[in-house]
Amino acid sequence: MPQIEQKVEKKKIPLNFRIIRWLFPKVEKISLSLSGKMFVYFFFKVFRLPINSRDKALLDQAKQQTLKINGYDIQVYVWGEGKPILLVHGWMGKVSQFSKFIEKFTQEGYACISFDLVGHGKSEGNRTHLLEASELILEIQKQFGDFEMVVGHSLGGVASLLALTKRKFSKKLMMIASPAIANEILDGFCRNVNASNKNYPYFLSWVQNQLGRDFYSFEAKQLVEKIEGVDLLLAYDTDDDQVSEENPKVMKQSYPSAKVIYTSGLGHNKIVRDESVVSAAYDHLTKSENSTAPIEKKVAAI
Repeated sequence: MPQIEQKVEKKKIPLNFRIIRWLFPKVEKISLSLSGKMFVYFFFKVFRLPINSRDKALLDQAKQQTLKINGYDIQVYVWGEGKPILLVHGWMGKVSQFSKFIEKFTQEGYACISFDLVGHGKSEGNRTHLLEASELILEIQKQFGDFEMVVGHSLGGVASLLALTKRKFSKKLMMIASPAIANEILDGFCRNVNASNKNYPYFLSWVQNQLGRDFYSFEAKQLVEKIEGVDLLLAYDTDDDQVSEENPKVMKQSYPSAKVIYTSGLGHNKIVRDESVVSAAYDHLTKSENSTAPIEKKVAAI
C-alpha cells in the first residue's frame, strides 16, 4: 500500500503534566492507596484544549445547538445538508481535527455532524470516560437518526465501536489511530504521568465498581467481535507513538473483513488531516452506500 512520508509531529509537555510526572513517584512511595486515587483521577481528567482562530473559523461555519445529555450541556455541530456522516474526536482532541473530512464530504453533498465530548471544546465537564462517550453517541443518534458512516479518531473510534455494539445505527465505521489493546493504554498512561503498574489493582477495581464492567471488556479487539454486518475501515500510522502497529493486527484478527490502510510520518494526530486518509474514507463510504434520510429534515429545529 502507498505510504506517505512526512515529518513526525513533535509534542510539547504541558506544565501541568510535568508537575504530575514529578509528583507520582513520590506519592507511590508514601501510599499506594493515595497514588491509586491519583491514578484514577488523572486517567479520566480532561485538560481542555483552547479554541484557536482556525478552530473558530471552522466552527462558525456550522449550525450549532446544545443538547442536555447525562446532565451535561453538549455542543453539537452540523455542516452541510444531505445524508449524514458522524465524526467523533478523541481524548483531548478537537472537532476541528476533522476539517479535511468536513471540507470533502460537504462538497460531495453530505452533512457532517460532530460534537464536543464531555470536558472538550464548548461542552461542560472536566472528566469523562469511554462508556460516557459511547452514551453521547447514542443520544446524538437519537437526535439525527442513522448515519451513512461513522468516523472516529483514537478514543472516538473505540467509543463509536462500543456504541455500535448496543445499537446498529450505521453500516460503515472508520476507526483512525484507535487503541485496541487495554494493556497498551494503561502502560502508555503510566509513561505519560510517570506512574508504575503498582496502581493497576486499585484502578481496575475502581472501574469494575463504578462503571459496572471489567476494564478489559472495553478493549476494541473484543468489542469488534460483537458487531455484525458493519463495513470496517482501519487507518493507522507506522510512526504513531501512542498506538503500536500491533493494534491493527489484533483488530484484523478479531474482524477479518476489516480493511486496513497505513500512513507513515504522520503520528497519532496528523493522520486525521491527511488527504489520502480522507480519500480512503470517501471511497469506503461510496463503495456501496446505505439509504438514510437526508439531514436537512433532521436539523430543521437547529
